[in-house]
Amino acid sequence: MSGTSFDKALQAVRHDDPSVRQRAALWLGTHADETVAADLVRLLVTEPDFYVRETLTWAVVTRHTSTYPLLVEALRDDSLAEGPGRVQVLHALSKIRRPESVAEILPLADDEDDAVAAKAWWALGRVGTPGAVAALVDATGCPNVYERSDVSIRQKEGLEQITGVLAGEAPSEALIASENGVRYHVDVRNGHKTGFYVDQRDNRLLVQ
Repeated sequence: MSGTSFDKALQAVRHDDPSVRQRAALWLGTHADETVAADLVRLLVTEPDFYVRETLTWAVVTRHTSTYPLLVEALRDDSLAEGPGRVQVLHALSKIRRPESVAEILPLADDEDDAVAAKAWWALGRVGTPGAVAALVDATGCPNVYERSDVSIRQKEGLEQITGVLAGEAPSEALIASENGVRYHVDVRNGHKTGFYVDQRDNRLLVQ
């Protein structure tokens, strides 16, 4: 890795223009070695632009051997309690899916910040270990948990594609969801992602 190119990329990834930062983040994610881990984590927790953050998340996840301990350290950093930094760390941990991360994530499931708490629950679901699943079942009262970690981007991030029952029974192929007076057929096992986007309920109501 050329020191000059690396230095230029690190300078560019702090540019005022998000399109410049995006190109620099992509370059770092593609060409930089493990020594860039600390820089990537620092950039991830401070980046304001959604698309640049997603590129930095990819760069962090593909170097998880080096970045994981830094992410855990950042998660414990009280200075990240306000703002998107802690949410971004949880997002990255949800993709890395290390079993030991459950102990770090679980306390944040009851965080005062709703965004942090929601992302913590999301991360627990993505990690999918017995400890994470037990916490989800206990919190939601739902006895059945089915994992769908089979999107193609996982291959690009060096992560295994996994599907299957984590708790209880497999979902029925004829599962019906009722929402605002409308019945939807939901294919949890084969549909896109989980088969039904609960967070889009307001948009579905809007077009009824």
